[in-house]
Amino acid sequence: MKRLPLLLSLEHSPDVIETLKNECNLNTYQVKRAKKLLRRGHPPLVRKDILPFMLGISNGLIESMEKFQDGNYRIYRVNEA
Repeated sequence: MKRLPLLLSLEHSPDVIETLKNECNLNTYQVKRAKKLLRRGHPPLVRKDILPFMLGISNGLIESMEKFQDGNYRIYRVNEA
């Protein structure tokens, strides 16, 4: 799957929906939902592979974070001086 550069903002794209439609092969229903989400001020995350595409990361990373939710955070204990 194609990816955008890390943290690229699609709001500067002339047509966000058209970009997603072409790059992620959105069907008609998904395009409708994406437009509705954008109108409401939400990101157009109509499928699980859209977020990794927008962030420029692999789908596997998101799937791993979803599967192993407890292992994605590090907790550090800071002793008081």
